[in-house]
Amino acid sequence: MVEKSERINYTEMMSDIDMVKKLLSKNLPLFNALGDATRQRLLILMMGNHPLSVNELAIAMNMSRPTISHHLIVLRDAKVVVEHKEGRRIYYKPQLGEYYYTVKELIDLIETLTNTEECK
Repeated sequence: MVEKSERINYTEMMSDIDMVKKLLSKNLPLFNALGDATRQRLLILMMGNHPLSVNELAIAMNMSRPTISHHLIVLRDAKVVVEHKEGRRIYYKPQLGEYYYTVKELIDLIETLTNTEECK
């Protein structure tokens, strides 16, 4: 017979699993945006001291401006980069702050779930 304490642990675990699903879903735009090697390279290039234009990124990546623009739109829509205009040019820089706490919460929860006595 299953003891009451075991049922509570199962219920708590299911609640934690639901929370993992919720956090994964909340961070899905970030994961999708960073799931592409080109976008990863773009993000790394933008981690310098100043925002970069599409043209500067295209030259650095040896890719066409339309291709770079496409990837920047994906990053912008996922709120991974922000843009600002100066005249006719648009400059981009990383903006990962929105995801910091939810990704950290997800990692902490997964770590807690995988470090339980039952998993060892």
